[in-house]
Amino acid sequence: MSTNSEQPLDIEKALSAAMEHQHAGRYAQAEQLYRQVLHADPNNPVALHLLGVLAHLARQSDTGADLIRAAISIAPDYVAAHNNLGKILRESGKLEEAVECYLKAVELKPDYAEAHGNLGNVLCELGEMERGIASLQQALSHNPDSAQLHYNLGLALNQEGHGEQALTSLRQAVKINPDLDAAHNSIGLTLQRMGKIDEATSSYRQALAINQDKAEYHINLARALELQGALEEALGCYQQGLKLDPDSKEAAGSMGSVMLALGKSEEGLAMEREGFGVVSFDLEKGVSVE
Repeated sequence: MSTNSEQPLDIEKALSAAMEHQHAGRYAQAEQLYRQVLHADPNNPVALHLLGVLAHLARQSDTGADLIRAAISIAPDYVAAHNNLGKILRESGKLEEAVECYLKAVELKPDYAEAHGNLGNVLCELGEMERGIASLQQALSHNPDSAQLHYNLGLALNQEGHGEQALTSLRQAVKINPDLDAAHNSIGLTLQRMGKIDEATSSYRQALAINQDKAEYHINLARALELQGALEEALGCYQQGLKLDPDSKEAAGSMGSVMLALGKSEEGLAMEREGFGVVSFDLEKGVSVE
């Protein structure tokens, strides 16, 4: 009499299939396979790591971090796990801990461009701009064709007041990826700060040609048009920006100012009050905005 027995799990094949599912966004199937692997091999670092990534995607970040830490305790040189733990910690607001993870990742793999870039971004968030910029530049030395890295470096350089250098990085970003709307918008902001309003307007229009759904782009274009004296078009842009972001008080106030300049006194005053509030002065309390 013969008995049926379960075939032993082919762990490598299961992991390969799970990663394929995960890459394709079939998370439930991927999770099921990772759990099967861990049932057969509870200390499998790859399954622990990638199940941790899935847990984070499912908004169970603490569980995800614990799973990835377990993977690292078994395989301390698991570079991708250090990098992904850093991502979870960063998104959880634990920036200092994230820095340590990224530092470990680049210590283990000095040419790991993604980890250098992630480290640079977190350092900039922490205000360590000089170190952050250096890390982003290091990332680009290993991956010079990354539009996102050029864009992030441009933002950091702008924060430090290096407008010309920022412009170079941002322009390189859109050269690599012409559809990177955020970079076109940032080029516009940089040019506007330099007083190059015509060029700034062109960049805002390029951003909007790619993505019409960002209130910020409409509002930035409106401000530039206002400076050019194109008040009717500026008004239309403010209206579109407010349609997308009704809570933008600054845009509402600016729109009111444009209406006043166009002779629409009643509407303009109402919008200014809505956006900027009413300024009043009291001898005892001083100036207040309501």
